[in-house]
Amino acid sequence: MENETANQKCGFITSENMKFLELNKDHEKQIVDMHMQNKKDKQKVKDDTSLTEDQKKEKLKTLDRAYKAKSEALLTPDQKKKYEAKKKEMKSKNGKPE
Repeated sequence: MENETANQKCGFITSENMKFLELNKDHEKQIVDMHMQNKKDKQKVKDDTSLTEDQKKEKLKTLDRAYKAKSEALLTPDQKKKYEAKKKEMKSKNGKPE
């Protein structure tokens, strides 16, 4: 896959998880494209010297929430169930509370 590196860096939506969720190629591409745009947008915020650290943190959180919502919107109800189950599994493996 030509976007293998980008896929591996899409947070929870890695190449392995894309296969696990049985995403089609179109959805994979959309997620990778959204991730790459999110990464660029976050870098712009980090580089913006007119913002305070608190403003940067808030803008970064907003970008993350928007990216997550857009990514999850592409999932079918069955894929969402699989995604939530996988997140719970990862949290329990990492010792993080729900």
